[in-house]
Amino acid sequence: MNSEFFPKRPHSHKQGSSGYTYFSHFVVNDLGWICHSIPQENDYGIDALVEIVTDEFVKGQWIAIQIKHGNSYFKNFHDGGYKYYGKNQHLNYYLNLNIPVLLIILDNDFNKKFWTKFEIDKTSKASNGWWIEIPEHQKLNKDVSSIWQTIAGPPIDFSSAIKNQWYIDSKIEEAGLYILDIPKSEIISNSYNLVMSFLEKLMKNQYILRRSMGAVDIVFSEYDNDPREISEIPEIMEWLYNSVSIGIPWAYFLRKIGDHPSFKLIIYSLFFKNNIPRKNNQFNMNKIRKKVIDFMTINLINLNNFTDFHNLPESINRKISEEIFLVFMPIKPK
Repeated sequence: MNSEFFPKRPHSHKQGSSGYTYFSHFVVNDLGWICHSIPQENDYGIDALVEIVTDEFVKGQWIAIQIKHGNSYFKNFHDGGYKYYGKNQHLNYYLNLNIPVLLIILDNDFNKKFWTKFEIDKTSKASNGWWIEIPEHQKLNKDVSSIWQTIAGPPIDFSSAIKNQWYIDSKIEEAGLYILDIPKSEIISNSYNLVMSFLEKLMKNQYILRRSMGAVDIVFSEYDNDPREISEIPEIMEWLYNSVSIGIPWAYFLRKIGDHPSFKLIIYSLFFKNNIPRKNNQFNMNKIRKKVIDFMTINLINLNNFTDFHNLPESINRKISEEIFLVFMPIKPK
């Protein structure tokens, strides 16, 4: 028969296929877990992904596997184990995987079966790459179950956090006005972590985001016993002024109409920063007209960046911009 017109399957393909088949059978039948094959065209150093099953529950614990099948992988034996040789191109690949990598060697007849975890600290330079020791005592058998589960790391039960998050979301959706109480520690440390964490909750989807437009008030309850007005407390004014420069989108979220809208506090911070006195309970804007315009422009830029990033319609941007112009009129301090 003329073999020229038939495809040929090289021995290396058979060797690789039989090695994976044996390992997959071991994972599924001996460990009771799931083995996901990596197609050869997508094999860049990983042959399989193992998913751990505990008491019939799949909990998101994964391990990446590289399988080497053949007697040639057992020829470099030394006291205590075998030298496994790898290519340098796989090093960064393994290190960037966010799951552990196990290296498996199987002899032709599956009588010798060993494994080790890839750890860069345990590798050594070789003439054409690197090598790592696969200890002779680390045999591939049912005993690896508990060890591999430890390597994969314990699963985390997020159910309480999920329920808590959904509860908070439901309250946010129900609310018409959101009160953000800024603790003194945030002010003193010039931190905005609490603000950003709170605003991120309002940005989780378009429904909540649009409902929260102009619906946030900020308060400073830890300063309630301070006889000064909020606009007279230096650290708060400094904190508010700096918050605009780092791009916090107060223009979108803060209330601008009604009694004592919080957005006016942002403007007070500008006057405080420039030591503008009050006369007849009003600020004289004429003394720093250019700075007022510049400060308003920064707020509008923050608003533009925010609405563009969240794909909000121009009509929303225009409505808020008009409200900002109205607020930047002679105002009375809080």
